[in-house]
Amino acid sequence: MSEKNPSLGEIFRQEARASLVKNQKLKPPSPIVPATALSVVLLAATIAIYLLWQSAWCLVPLGLILVLMWVRNTMVRSFWRDFAALEAARTAWQADPKQEYLDFIAELSARIVSENKALTPAARASIESFAAFASNPESDNNIES
Repeated sequence: MSEKNPSLGEIFRQEARASLVKNQKLKPPSPIVPATALSVVLLAATIAIYLLWQSAWCLVPLGLILVLMWVRNTMVRSFWRDFAALEAARTAWQADPKQEYLDFIAELSARIVSENKALTPAARASIESFAAFASNPESDNNIES
């Protein structure tokens, strides 16, 4: 009947796992398609260039990977900023139903869908639901609150 007291390392691992699981559940999915495949191809090109020629040209694909990561991060930030603006406009319309809010929602959602070809299907559907809300605001089933 001896109860084993967990060591400090075991307690730390348990808390770290719990924290990771909690953070993954709170984090929304990315609205932009992943660039992992292209990054892996560029990394393989880097390794091949270095192994074959051992030249500084292997830094070019590494630089492209950094640019790719930066562009994707910029796209994600831009999406969430625009999404917040759409949410704010919808909330403002619910508080004070003016046509200007609906026009803003329609224009911004159309711009996001037309300009951003890297949206995931879920993100695209979310933005299109804002456009549906702008065209028929009395229907409460357009946007999930």
